[in-house]
Amino acid sequence: MNPYQVHYMNKYPKGEVVADESSLRVYDSKRRLRVAMVFAVGQWLDKSKECGALDQHDLSPLPKQARVLKINKDRHVTDDNQARARKLVLKKFLSEDGEKIQSCEELSAQLGADGVTPLWQFDKNCEILIEPKLEVAPAAPKAAKKAAPKK
Repeated sequence: MNPYQVHYMNKYPKGEVVADESSLRVYDSKRRLRVAMVFAVGQWLDKSKECGALDQHDLSPLPKQARVLKINKDRHVTDDNQARARKLVLKKFLSEDGEKIQSCEELSAQLGADGVTPLWQFDKNCEILIEPKLEVAPAAPKAAKKAAPKK
C-alpha cells in the first residue's frame, strides 16, 4: 500500500481510493472523481485537471485528530490506536460539501466573527491548540407531566 492511498483514505473518509502500481483515483461518496494520479517516469504525477477531477493532488497535513488510518512498517493499513474516538469527531473537520477532511492550513485560514481571530490553531505536528467552540442548541423544555388522578 502506498502512503498516498492512506492519506487520501483519511482525507475522504466517506469515499473510495482505487489504486494499483501505475494509477491512483480518489472518489467521494457520490462517486465523483476527486483526485487522479499516474505513476510515470519514476514518479507520481497529478492528472486531476486533465481527468476533470474536482480537486488536485494535495498532501497538506490533516489534523492529527482526523487521522483514522495509518500505514505500518510492513505497508499494511490499520486503524490508528485512537480510531474509534477520532471517528466520532470527524464531522467538525469536514468541508462544506461534507466529503473532504480539511487540512490544517485550510482550517487555520477560517476566521472568527471579528474577521481577524483564527478559529483554529495547530502546533507543528498538527495537534489542535485552539478550536472553535461548538454551538449547542438549547434543550427543549420538558413537557409537564400530568398528575395521576388520586383514587
